[in-house]
Amino acid sequence: MRTQSDHAFTLVELLIVISILGILAALVVPKFQSSADAARDTSAAVQLKTLRQAMVHWQSEHAALLPSLN
Repeated sequence: MRTQSDHAFTLVELLIVISILGILAALVVPKFQSSADAARDTSAAVQLKTLRQAMVHWQSEHAALLPSLN
């Protein structure tokens, strides 16, 4: 006759696995957040460059008297 401990996890083993997963999640989540912050910064910089290009194009098309964008 087999005992229950032959194939089952004990409560201590289960708690250890859960704590290890929690520690790994705590280490990984900030990395994803910092990469998302970097992506937002890059996106903002690209949008500013696009806006500058649009203003320069508009100025050249309309010969408007805008201050120099250099």
